[in-house]
Amino acid sequence: MRRLALVLLTLTVMAVAAGCGGSDENAVTGVIIDVRASSFETAESITVRTKDGELWELAVDLDEESARGFPASHLRVHMAEVFPVRVWYRDDGGRHVAYHMEDVAE
Repeated sequence: MRRLALVLLTLTVMAVAAGCGGSDENAVTGVIIDVRASSFETAESITVRTKDGELWELAVDLDEESARGFPASHLRVHMAEVFPVRVWYRDDGGRHVAYHMEDVAE
C-alpha cells in the first residue's frame, strides 16, 4: 500500500511538472500591458512586454481547465500593479496560445 502511494505521488508530481510548461523554451516572461476580455472573468488575449521590450500577443486557451488560470480581473490586477508573469504557450496555426501562467517573484 505504501509503495502504491509513493508511485501515485511520483506520477502526480510528474504530471504537474509537465502541465506547468516544462522548459522555458515555450514560455515568455514579462509584464502584462494589455488584456482583451469578453467578460469580467473571460480573457481572450493578453500582451506581455519582456525586459528587452519585445511585445508578445498571446491568445488565451479558453478550454475550461486552462481558462481558470486566466481570469480577466486577475490579469488586470497584474497589469495595473506591474506584477511580472511567466506564460507558457503553444504555437497554433501561426499564433501563440497561452495555456499556463505563474507569478514571477522579483
